[in-house]
Amino acid sequence: MQRMQTRSADFRDAAVAASEQRLATIEAERGREFPDPALAGISYCLPAGGDASSVVKTLRLIIAARLILCVITLPGLLLIVNLYAMSDSKPTLDAQTVWLLALAYVVCSFGLILSSFGATRSLIARHIRGRMAAAGLAPLDRALSAELEEPGRIWSFGMMADDRGYIVFHKQERRVQIEGLTHRYMIRAEDVVKVIDSGRSRRDWIRVRYTVANGELTLILRPDNLTAALGKASRYSPPHPIHRRLAECLLPAKGE
Repeated sequence: MQRMQTRSADFRDAAVAASEQRLATIEAERGREFPDPALAGISYCLPAGGDASSVVKTLRLIIAARLILCVITLPGLLLIVNLYAMSDSKPTLDAQTVWLLALAYVVCSFGLILSSFGATRSLIARHIRGRMAAAGLAPLDRALSAELEEPGRIWSFGMMADDRGYIVFHKQERRVQIEGLTHRYMIRAEDVVKVIDSGRSRRDWIRVRYTVANGELTLILRPDNLTAALGKASRYSPPHPIHRRLAECLLPAKGE
């Protein structure tokens, strides 16, 4: 079985081509087209459709602004305090007022940083909901927001993940549906090759390898939340719900 982790324009290109070919074959065999590929009963990786370029650009601007705020907050605070301490002239503000201004500066900066996480999630949700509504697809129900990465990038720094979207867990059907900004994914339990937890020292990601037609695709999934963005979860912290719910959908229960 040939792996699909090739260094092409996109690490999913081979999986997309294989998925499209298999879907076309199934549609030809059954004599009908599927308005939603999830109805075909296969695992796949397909382009999401729609133009997400403007959303991606906006997300990059928000993330860049967040990084800038993170970088300048502490130096800005020190500058405010030092300008007051080093002033030779009679200060127009007393020390208490200066510290209150410094505190307000820090609170506002971190408030903007925290609000940016909600803004990015809202932007992604609005785009995906609009795309699915335009295609006549059912809205997402009880989904978890997540980031998807190419396995080779998990240890490297990047401004933005390869894809961001929502995971829907279909426990009864033993499948996981992922609706991303750029791609759509379906992972069925019978096609799973391996699920690897990030381990005790890193609780923020999970690796899933599954078959797509005649090949394999590996994805890194991690929760799109504040904990994952600001730092790696502590080895003492409990696993994120994404780990438990993925296991419930894709892995055989104990005793099977």
